[in-house]
Amino acid sequence: MSKRLIVSGLSEVHTTEVVRDAFSVFGQLLDVVVVREPETGRPHGYGLVVFADPDAAQAAIAGLDGKFIAGAPVSVREDAPAWLPGQPPR
Repeated sequence: MSKRLIVSGLSEVHTTEVVRDAFSVFGQLLDVVVVREPETGRPHGYGLVVFADPDAAQAAIAGLDGKFIAGAPVSVREDAPAWLPGQPPR
């Protein structure tokens, strides 16, 4: 089962390739997305990284949360589902 992480603190220097290189040392990646403004191409400050293995995702959190990637500190955490049964949508 795959595990999706949210990476925040991304800036102009954090291309998809830079993020992929930083996270790929922890395991097989299924997808890497740096979210950008459609009209300008400027980053929104966050991205998503999907690992094939949940253990690799946990290792990436432990290894990169609060660390510097391309000269800027990033925050890495598990992505929470948008809605959980029995709870109001967020």
